[in-house]
Amino acid sequence: MFRSNKAMPRIAAVLVIVALIASGCSALSASPTPSLQELQMTAQAVAAQTLAAQQIPTQPPPSPTIIPPTPLPVITASPEPVVEVAPPVQEVPQVVLPQVIVPEVPTQPVVIVQSSPTEESTELDCTGTLTPLTEGPRAPVQVVNKRGSAIILSYYLEPSPYGQCGSNSVQLDTQTEVQSLNLPLGCYWLYAWVTHSGKDESFQGHGCNTREGVTWNIYPDRIESVENTP
Repeated sequence: MFRSNKAMPRIAAVLVIVALIASGCSALSASPTPSLQELQMTAQAVAAQTLAAQQIPTQPPPSPTIIPPTPLPVITASPEPVVEVAPPVQEVPQVVLPQVIVPEVPTQPVVIVQSSPTEESTELDCTGTLTPLTEGPRAPVQVVNKRGSAIILSYYLEPSPYGQCGSNSVQLDTQTEVQSLNLPLGCYWLYAWVTHSGKDESFQGHGCNTREGVTWNIYPDRIESVENTP
């Protein structure tokens, strides 16, 4: 596609230049003046060359070759070793319990004197109850209430030559004056508890039961043991 509007000023300028050259040459030399037809032909030739030069398309510069960037090496991170850390061990505070000291109760062995020619000692457990079924010789015992009030009498048999010992009790009310018992032979510790005029009283005594028997009289302030005579 020709651009005629832009070429016309250039053609006119060329024609003016040619005319000036021709007039100059005619003034300097005596050569013959070219005719108007020759000038037109010369101007047309110059204009044709100018148009031809403008019509040659300018080749665009070659597109630059795009070189893709060199891909960077992919660095694969090696997995880090997993270190298992054990949880800290919490120290449990030790609870120190108070030490309870139990006093030791001294236990003394009971020595039993046998009536055999070769006397031997034997340890007996005298913490049990003395029952009527206890083996060994017995004799009657009379408990007499001389106070006129309720009485609780506790008796404890010391270790006897027959290997007997233990304790028991008997209760006498205001209407009971005499209580008959059948107890093993031996010596006894006696303890009486009496309630008199709203007050509790206690006292003790000692007596032995022989083959003929014994009587325990409980008075307001004492216990009296009387052995029976044959």
